[in-house]
Amino acid sequence: DVYKRQPVAAFKNAICVKVLPKVKSGKILRKTMKKIFEQKEYSFPGNIEDASVLTYIEEVAGEFKKMH
Repeated sequence: DVYKRQPVAAFKNAICVKVLPKVKSGKILRKTMKKIFEQKEYSFPGNIEDASVLTYIEEVAGEFKKMH
């Protein structure tokens, strides 16, 4: 059966946040958020709409790590 051989994408956790970090063109900084949650070093994008959002995401990531 073809469906049995297809890979399945699954995630372990979901977190709701009030705002997402975006660049001025509207793209969401997914790679940066991933690095923050993996506690890896990331480069600060120069064209971000609101720099305080990354601080907020860092706080959320810290709280998440405490719970898990």
